[in-house]
Amino acid sequence: MALFVSLLVPLFNLEFNVNHRNLIQAAVAVLCAGAASASMAALVSGGATLPQNLYTDVRVQKDTQAAGGTNLFSYVGVGSGAGKNAFFNNDQWYLNGNTSHASPVHFVGSDSVISATELSNYNAGTVAATAGKLIQVPAVATSVAVAFNKAGVSSLNLTSAQLCGVFGGSITNWNQISSASGPINVVFRSESSGTTELFTRHLEAVCGSSVFTTSTTFTTAHVGAEPSNWVGAAGNPGVRAAIDAADGTIGYVSPDFIQSKPVAGLYNKNESGAPARLPAGNGDVSLALSAALLAPTGANRTDPTKWVPVVSNPSQGYPIVGTTNLILSQCYNAAADLGNATLVLREFFDRFHARYAAVKTAIGDHQFIALPDAFVDAATATFLGTGDGQSLQIGLSTQAQCGGKGR
Repeated sequence: MALFVSLLVPLFNLEFNVNHRNLIQAAVAVLCAGAASASMAALVSGGATLPQNLYTDVRVQKDTQAAGGTNLFSYVGVGSGAGKNAFFNNDQWYLNGNTSHASPVHFVGSDSVISATELSNYNAGTVAATAGKLIQVPAVATSVAVAFNKAGVSSLNLTSAQLCGVFGGSITNWNQISSASGPINVVFRSESSGTTELFTRHLEAVCGSSVFTTSTTFTTAHVGAEPSNWVGAAGNPGVRAAIDAADGTIGYVSPDFIQSKPVAGLYNKNESGAPARLPAGNGDVSLALSAALLAPTGANRTDPTKWVPVVSNPSQGYPIVGTTNLILSQCYNAAADLGNATLVLREFFDRFHARYAAVKTAIGDHQFIALPDAFVDAATATFLGTGDGQSLQIGLSTQAQCGGKGR
């Protein structure tokens, strides 16, 4: 593994320019060529289930694989809340619960934004002292779909008042929103979930805080007790399965879990014209986020909270939108195995913040929206390039900006 370290150090100390992507890919290719004969630690990650199928798509993982196609990192979908816990505690136990407590956790995915309190606690804690600055940046833009399963109902449009009534519990029968009848059985996320945060942020905006507050936990966000016929399910796959399994159900899911099945058309703040419906309404997702997906400038780039837009009730486009984000530390251990993982992490980051045609196609196939070119250029310059004057390049503990720190 000493050879790997000798390769890594000069590569990570380069001043990256417009050709930095080729340098990263070339380095990964060299490292991967030796992976079959040398021990190499996996890049350990997990968190949000909303993007899990995208993150494990072979088109996204290209250039982060060893010879023969072996993945050099794992991504475990456990929900944004557990992912954040894994990151902030640098503890792999939160990603599976079946192993002893171990580190490192290299990065996590989360649709739940880093709060000011979480950032303050991180900066004051031991992880920041040993791993450097926290980085939070969107991977893709997303929506949250309202999926349903009701015999005789192939199309459903919901006003904001109806959406509030269904998920708030005041609308209880299908005959109140459709031509069918029978009890409405709501399916919600049972664990701490970024999808829930995106959904309840919109519900708080349109229903009011007397009905919903923003939270990663649905039972906390929903004011009052849940009816006995409502059911919680773990992860976006669990909610999808629960909706499919029972007639009369309705719930909220990642757009990647629509799976060509019925979803409700929803109205935005203006409540006029035709409702937006996914996935055909993905253009409406871009429209809703168009004014919000602007990269921070200058010193604001050092604040992780400035990179992620928070949109609760857009006046145009699809109404429930946001981003799913990568959360990582700036600095990683220069030990051989961890150094290799760091280079793979940089390449994975780059897959979303460059103009790879195959990745853009994969993003669309999974019903997400690629970030605007100006945004990805800013993210690439700041975190992979020269640091844009803010010394935020992701790198090894041996680099100047890390000063010996490394996760």
